[in-house]
Amino acid sequence: MNLIRTKSATYVLSAFVAGALLAACSSGGTQSASPSSGLGMNSSGLHVRGMLGLALRAGHHLRPAGHLKTWISPNVQDAPRLLFAADAGSGDVHILRMPDMAERGRITGFDTPLGECGDSNGNIYIADITAGNVYKYSRAGLELEVFNDGPYGFPEGCAVNPTNGAVAIANAFGPTGNQGNVAVFSSPSGPVTMLQNPDQFYYSFVGYDPGGALWTTGYDASDAFILSGCGASSCGTIPISGGTIHEAGAVQWDRVRSTWLLFDPQCDGQDSACSYPVSGSGALGAATTYLTDEGTLICDLIQGVVAADHGNRYAAGGNVDTCGGSKSEFNRWGYPAGGVPTNHTLPVLGFVEPSGTAISNKNK
Repeated sequence: MNLIRTKSATYVLSAFVAGALLAACSSGGTQSASPSSGLGMNSSGLHVRGMLGLALRAGHHLRPAGHLKTWISPNVQDAPRLLFAADAGSGDVHILRMPDMAERGRITGFDTPLGECGDSNGNIYIADITAGNVYKYSRAGLELEVFNDGPYGFPEGCAVNPTNGAVAIANAFGPTGNQGNVAVFSSPSGPVTMLQNPDQFYYSFVGYDPGGALWTTGYDASDAFILSGCGASSCGTIPISGGTIHEAGAVQWDRVRSTWLLFDPQCDGQDSACSYPVSGSGALGAATTYLTDEGTLICDLIQGVVAADHGNRYAAGGNVDTCGGSKSEFNRWGYPAGGVPTNHTLPVLGFVEPSGTAISNKNK
């Protein structure tokens, strides 16, 4: 569901966009055009990244402290694996039991939750792009810490460094709608390291490998996909070979196959979704294609995750009802087989705009 792209996402941000632009106008501020502000249409509908870029420059929409409310099933702590499923359209994050995808809790009151990530203790981090914060939650749905990312930009994705616990946050844009960045927090109140690739304008997702190497996806100033690898002080472009990534989805280390993994919500430039294993030099492997439980094409699997459950390899993520499917849902697929999901959520949950996905493992 790249919230920054799809037709269906337009109404999700309409109130925020209108309010932000009105605020900018009433304050007498001017909006300078960015390289991404002229983006037009693509096969999935209205490309709203440019419109969002204008709105974001008006400032974050901060929610009142303590506004979030949670309900949790009493036995949620006993579940070996939980899927935290963010819905950018409703502002809710659903806590689903794996593998049956049954709801066991819900965290409400976010502005626009997008990307998510997890750490080795089972905690989940939720990037709220319009609030300007990344929230850390226990697997029991308790808010533990808040990373105030607003001074650095608008957070779309995050990743936790397995070597030292640092949290890297991909900021779609900078704080004034300028070039985005990766902000690496040593802790919520500790030093922050800013990383950028001079050739990358928009930043979508980030991921770490087991050794602490950091990759990020996004777009250059011409709206072309770009993959960057980051060191201690800067990032550089990793050239893609053996295929084409059309849309910037999640990047993560695939522990199942010990390689990097890229998700493309516009596989082959069409309204479908797939993932590719990718070598350290940027060479793409064979694609895994994902379908709905009805066998139709998945639209906007923006952040999928891969993992293993007692040796059973799987991928999980959400899709938006804009590609011929009958509903928006979160799914679990066999991996790397893909195809029709083995498990999926029920329509009663009423997802609007599925976005971020992260898995919390018990006692990990």
